[in-house]
Amino acid sequence: MKLRFDTSALRRGSWKKQLGRFIWGGTITVATGLLAKWLGPRGGGLFLAFPAILPLSLVMLARRENAEVKDPHARDRGRHAAVAAAAGASFAAPALLVFAVATWLTVERWPPVFVWLGAGTAWSLAALLSYGLWRATLR
Repeated sequence: MKLRFDTSALRRGSWKKQLGRFIWGGTITVATGLLAKWLGPRGGGLFLAFPAILPLSLVMLARRENAEVKDPHARDRGRHAAVAAAAGASFAAPALLVFAVATWLTVERWPPVFVWLGAGTAWSLAALLSYGLWRATLR
């Protein structure tokens, strides 16, 4: 499987669905921010690894893919698309955890821009490592 950037999905989506995703993601982000305010940066940083948007995205993906299928016997297309997306998220989740831990360890010691750069770099390296391990298991 080759990774590629495909913008055709942006043309297929509706603004109402995009607005729904934005509201859902914003709600989770605000809730995480309130938790961080209540628990402090160390406790709140742990919630950065929570994949807030994944459940809604999987449901919307399955519905959209099934809606595009004309044959009622081929309704498994949405389920297969959701499983593939969840599999991708499963190898990305450890990278989110690395980002959260890197933020947690540096947030009180470094200036914010360096926390962001350090945690982003740690996330990138962990994501590449996770993807590389996933690819190696396929061979």
